[in-house]
Amino acid sequence: MCCTVTLGVLALLVLCFINTVLSCPEKCQCSAQVADCSGRNLKYIPYNFPSTLTVLRLDDNSIKNVPNDAFQGLDNLQILSLARNSIDDIPPGTFLHTPHLMSLDVSQNHLRYLDRDTFKGLSDLMTLSMAYNSLQTLTGVLHHTPNLGSLNLGYNNLKQLTNEDLRLTSKIKQLDLSNNEISQVHGDAFKNISGLRYLFIQNNPLGPELMGLNFTNTRLQLVDFTNCSLTKVPHVLPSTLSDLRLSKNKIIIVDESDIRNITRLQLLALDNNQITNVLYRTFRGLEHLKELWLSHNKMVYIPRGLPSSLTKLYMDNNLIQEMEETMFKNDSQLEYLSMEMNRIEMIPAGAFNNMQNLKVLDLKVNRVKELKPGTFSDLPNLNYLDLSNNMLETIPVGTFKDLQNVTKLGLSHVMSTMTDIGDNFLDAMPNLETIELVNSPGLAKGIMKMLQKKPLHSLTKASKVNLMYCDLSALPPEIRELVPNVQELLLDDNPWMCDTSLRWLKNWMLSADVTFSKDKPVTCESPANLKGQKVWEVADRDFIEPVQEEEQQDTPGALNEQNSGTRDTDDRKTTTEAKTTTEATTTTEATTTAPTTTTTTTTTPEPTTTEAQMTTELERTSTARQGRRPYNPFYRRYKGKRRRYRLSTVAPGTNGAKKWPVVRRRKYQRRRNNRRRHRLRLRKTGKKTANYKNLNIRHPHKKAEQIARWREQAQKKVT
Repeated sequence: MCCTVTLGVLALLVLCFINTVLSCPEKCQCSAQVADCSGRNLKYIPYNFPSTLTVLRLDDNSIKNVPNDAFQGLDNLQILSLARNSIDDIPPGTFLHTPHLMSLDVSQNHLRYLDRDTFKGLSDLMTLSMAYNSLQTLTGVLHHTPNLGSLNLGYNNLKQLTNEDLRLTSKIKQLDLSNNEISQVHGDAFKNISGLRYLFIQNNPLGPELMGLNFTNTRLQLVDFTNCSLTKVPHVLPSTLSDLRLSKNKIIIVDESDIRNITRLQLLALDNNQITNVLYRTFRGLEHLKELWLSHNKMVYIPRGLPSSLTKLYMDNNLIQEMEETMFKNDSQLEYLSMEMNRIEMIPAGAFNNMQNLKVLDLKVNRVKELKPGTFSDLPNLNYLDLSNNMLETIPVGTFKDLQNVTKLGLSHVMSTMTDIGDNFLDAMPNLETIELVNSPGLAKGIMKMLQKKPLHSLTKASKVNLMYCDLSALPPEIRELVPNVQELLLDDNPWMCDTSLRWLKNWMLSADVTFSKDKPVTCESPANLKGQKVWEVADRDFIEPVQEEEQQDTPGALNEQNSGTRDTDDRKTTTEAKTTTEATTTTEATTTAPTTTTTTTTTPEPTTTEAQMTTELERTSTARQGRRPYNPFYRRYKGKRRRYRLSTVAPGTNGAKKWPVVRRRKYQRRRNNRRRHRLRLRKTGKKTANYKNLNIRHPHKKAEQIARWREQAQKKVT
């Protein structure tokens, strides 16, 4: 008996398996619970799916219509994806056969309008995505989805949001209304959504002020009002908010009353606005604030009274000219400070006091010329320091004192040709790993000179040194001792002098496993016979002897002596030149007044008859042209027409020439060209002629009759 029952069960299982396999459509891959029909270029929704199906993927096809009975028999379906098709309509009652559907994706289709009963029967639906369609209204569409938890309506054409659109969707946690055309939001549009946590409404023309919104829930954590044309911070936000984003608006002033109620705020984004002023202690009530974004505004100073809980401050792309001392409290937790692309000219010695937790300091693209001693002395935990794109002229002793933990130093694009380095500042940063000196010729040369004069402590952790575009012609061998474990020493685009002092670099290139170039190989610039040749390919005998140059002292006294010596030399040269000129003048006068014994008569040759005729012809031509309309080279060519007309704009020197057709202009051009040809013949042959139009000349391209006609016309004009 038991054996009979067991055999019957096995038979049923086999039949079910066969039914499942045989009922899968031709272009799909099916299992007992999953059917994958995505990307099969389907134009219609196939049938004969297994009744046990729970996941159906029909995305990335060419489906246009969804029949009412498309999902009949799929009572266990839970996930349905129809994304990236060409569906323009979903008839009412389509999902009555899928009562257990929990996730529906119809994004990136052509939907413009949905009926009230389109989603009828989806009482268990929790996730609905209708993004990237052309929907214009939501009236009554979501009345049959009471358990909806996530709704994505981004990138549609919604114009407004009424109080009835989301009234029966109280369990929504994430609502995305971004990138629509919403200009009107009813005050009670979000009133009944008690579980809302994340609201994305960015990139909508909400208007200058967003007033009257009613949030009754106590769980809202994030609101994104980016690019909504706001001029003020909304005052209607709940106190539970922890992330408020107001970027890319038109806010000018931020007051304490704007954010008084948001005491739990952790991130406040006010970047890309027009903020010129933040009132004193505006953020003092934000005891939990971690990040503050104020970049891309018009601020001239760092706001005072920032909370000590702040860890990241973005102040880049503003109009700040000077940093004040002791800007932060003693217990400041700031770790990241970005002051990039401002107008800072001076940094006082105590600007970064009370910032022991600072790890990243970005000061690139400013106007700093001089650093005071001890500027960075109160930053024991600093890891990254960037001073690139400044105009540093002086780095005094003790500027980088006590920066034991700095691993990356940026000093690129320091365009000063001469940077006064007080001492070896690299010794103050023994843990350096990356040194960026791209396009900093003065700074790089100063470091190279210091290497030759004074032995430096080795930077054993340094793995990358960038010396590209530094105008270096020589490299001291002491750099190997400075960075013994370097892996990248980039030397591209430098005018290297291939003399015997650079022979060690060739041997290092051939023996060490180090990268010396990034874009272009390291080549010789001089001597001329080695120009363009790779350094490691130059033979040892081809390295020339170094040119001995006198060392110039860089001290101010030496420079003054050099300048004074130059001035003395210039004065002596001026005096000598004056004496020479005086002597030459005296000699000339004496020669002029003295009686000459030999008289040299210089006779000017008389012009020949041909030259006289040419001169007369030129005078006659210029006189005749005075009464003509001047030639205007500015004309417009109209396609498809045979005539071209001049522009209304008169060219300089044309005396107000009017529009006239090009046919007449061609007539004068022919005459001018004939005159030129005639003058050339006169110069070659030397024949005496009175008027070239009376001659029977042979034109290379015209017939004799045409030449005779020209003579008759010329004779008439003469008479």
